[in-house]
Amino acid sequence: MSDVLTDSPRLVAFSRLDDVLAHAVDALESGQFAEAATAAFPGLHISAAEARRLLRTPPGRPLPTATGPRSQRPSWDLITAGHEGWTWVRRQYGLSDLELDLVLMALAPEADLRCERLYGFLQDDLSRKRPLVGTALDLLTATADERLAGRGAFGADAPLAEHRAGPAASPPPSHGPPRQPGRPPPTTPRPHRQQAGAGR
Repeated sequence: MSDVLTDSPRLVAFSRLDDVLAHAVDALESGQFAEAATAAFPGLHISAAEARRLLRTPPGRPLPTATGPRSQRPSWDLITAGHEGWTWVRRQYGLSDLELDLVLMALAPEADLRCERLYGFLQDDLSRKRPLVGTALDLLTATADERLAGRGAFGADAPLAEHRAGPAASPPPSHGPPRQPGRPPPTTPRPHRQQAGAGR
C-alpha cells in the first residue's frame, strides 16, 4: 500500500481503484491485448488479429484478466473505517462491495483526471472518459458467472439505478450536435413555397 495513504486516509479508496486499473493495464501488457497494446495508436485502433483473438475468447468472460491483484487491495471495511462519507453511502443505500466499486469508478474522474485517460485507453476510445457498464464489469469481475451476476447491480430496482449512480450504459449513436439543456429540439426547415400569383 502506498505511503501517501498513511497521511491521507481519504485516498484509500483511490488506492483500491488504482489497483483495479493497474490490474487491467497489466493484462494488456502481458499479451492478452498484445496487438492493440503495441499499435501505433494504442486505445484507438482494433486490428483484424485482435478481432480474431476476441472471437477465440469464451463468451461472457471479462476481457482484461491478469494473474491477480498487483498488491494487497484495501478492503471496503478498511476504507469506510477511515472515511465518514463512504461509511454513510454504504449504510444509507445498503451497497455491496461490488456496488461501492462501481460508484467509486463513476466518481473517480471528478477527483482524479488520470482516470479519464485510463478509461479511454481501456475502452479503445479516448473520447470515453467515463466507464461504461461493460467496462466496469470487465474490470471488477473474474468469471463469466460473476460478470452476469454483476448485471444485477444495474437492475431497475437496484440502488445504483434508483439513484442514478455508477457507470453508464452505452449511449446511442449521435447523428448531430448535442442539444443544449433547456432548448427545444431543432426542427427540420420546410422548403418555401411560392404563393400562386406571387412575383407577377
